[in-house]
Amino acid sequence: MIDVLTHILKNDRLDEYPLFKKFCSLKEKGLRKESLKALFSFIDEAKTWDNHAQQNFACWLFALLETSDDIHHILVHPLEMDLLKPLLEAWMKSNPEDPRPYRWYGVFLNTENRIDYLNNALRLGGSNEQLSLLTLIDIHLNALWYSFHHISEDLYLGDIKEDQALLTKSRQLNNKIECQQTRKSNKEQLNYYQDLLNGVKIRAEAILGSNLIITKNSNCKHFCFLIVRGDRFDGSKIPSCPYFVGHMFYTGICDHPASS
Repeated sequence: MIDVLTHILKNDRLDEYPLFKKFCSLKEKGLRKESLKALFSFIDEAKTWDNHAQQNFACWLFALLETSDDIHHILVHPLEMDLLKPLLEAWMKSNPEDPRPYRWYGVFLNTENRIDYLNNALRLGGSNEQLSLLTLIDIHLNALWYSFHHISEDLYLGDIKEDQALLTKSRQLNNKIECQQTRKSNKEQLNYYQDLLNGVKIRAEAILGSNLIITKNSNCKHFCFLIVRGDRFDGSKIPSCPYFVGHMFYTGICDHPASS
C-alpha cells in the first residue's frame, strides 16, 4: 500500500479541503508546528459544517486510510479527538444501522472498546465488513501471541479456556474472509497456536492428571499460575505459595514474594 500522505496529496478531492491540504503538505515537509496550526484551523472550520458535509469528509478520508500505510502521520491526536471521534459518535446515534462509523472507529481510532465497535460493524454489515473481520482476527492473534511469547522458557501467560475460545472464534471469523491467501495465512497461524495450547494441556495433565484447576495466582506480582489438583483445592482462597505454580509445567514452591 502507498504512504498515506502521498495518497492524500495525490487525490483529486483534496482541493475541496484547502486547510486540510495545507496541513498534509506541511506535515510531509516535516514542519510539525506549522502543520498543527493549519490542522487546528481546519478543525475549527469543519466544526461549522452540517452533518452531511462532515460525513462526506469522513467517508473520503477513511476510504484513503483503508488503503494506505503509515496512517499515524495523519491520525494525530487533535484530529482524532476534536473532530473524528465526535463526528463518528454523532453518526452512530443518527444512523445506528450504518456499519461504517463502527468500522472506522474500531479499526482506526484509539479506544478500549475496539472489539465492541468491530462486532457492531459485523452485525450490521455481515461478510461485507472484510476490514472489520481482518482487524478482529489480528486482535485475537495478538492476544494469543502474548499468551505464548515466553513459551520457549516454559512460561505460559494466558488462560487455557480464554485462549481456546479465542481460537474457536477466530476460526469462525476466518471462514468469512474472502481472500483465499489471507484465509490460508490466518489458518496457519491459528493452527500454530492451537498446537501450542494443546501442548500446554498435555504437559499440565501429565504432571497433575486430568482433574485440574488452572488459574492465575493473584497473590504473586510475577503473574505466576496456580495449578492444583481438583481434590486439593476447594476454591475458597488462593495461597501465596501454592502447591504447583510458576512456569505452569514446573512443580515446586513459589519463591516470588506476595504482592503488597
